[in-house]
Amino acid sequence: MKKPPPFLRLERCDPSKKMMRYYTMQVTQGLFGEWCLVRYWGRIESGGQTQMDWYATQEEAEDSLYALERVKRRKGYREKL
Repeated sequence: MKKPPPFLRLERCDPSKKMMRYYTMQVTQGLFGEWCLVRYWGRIESGGQTQMDWYATQEEAEDSLYALERVKRRKGYREKL
């Protein structure tokens, strides 16, 4: 059985700086077989922004997601518990 594409939501909250941010990433498959890394980010409880990056294979999209995850975790983003 094939594993489902990854979905990840990270948050960075620092009340002393009034910082409440989120970063969500999801790998999805397009209508014609291509793969997309969809990213949403912004302040918690706001509309935020969206970006879609297209890849030829699922592995390329997942590699990009995991690379971005490492960058965000170094900046202090964590999974919501």
